[in-house]
Amino acid sequence: MKRAVEVYHESPENLEKRIRQIDKKRMDYYHFFEKKEPLWTEHFDLCINTGKLGINAAVQSICGVYRSMISPAE
Repeated sequence: MKRAVEVYHESPENLEKRIRQIDKKRMDYYHFFEKKEPLWTEHFDLCINTGKLGINAAVQSICGVYRSMISPAE
């Protein structure tokens, strides 16, 4: 929520409502195309909480996973 206020200039007063709207749209989209309910972490190969990790550390993590996928350690 802090990032949404700082980066996207969302109003703190309306932020919870806005997040619920966005989550609903994401869920509807996902359900329409994937025919699965609900969104669980086991549906994904990689899940990162940028709120805890931070954007830069998340990017580094993603790059590390990608590198390990294209040239796995033997």
